[in-house]
Amino acid sequence: MGEDATLGDFVEGEDGSPGNRRESGETDAAGIEPARTTYAFVPDGGTCEACGELSEGRWHQDGDLVCSTCKEW
Repeated sequence: MGEDATLGDFVEGEDGSPGNRRESGETDAAGIEPARTTYAFVPDGGTCEACGELSEGRWHQDGDLVCSTCKEW
């Protein structure tokens, strides 16, 4: 492999053949759930949905955005 190898060069197809490469923007078959965020940052602060305090950083918890104090770790 040259220095310009991509991750796709290391992926094997279902039949063991090298790389089922996809161009950027293509998606897998239906049924693949897209990634979800776990954190939201607002420089001016956003309201914690549990305690009502302003916080720059809030985490998703049970469908709400909560501050680090209210987050159940």
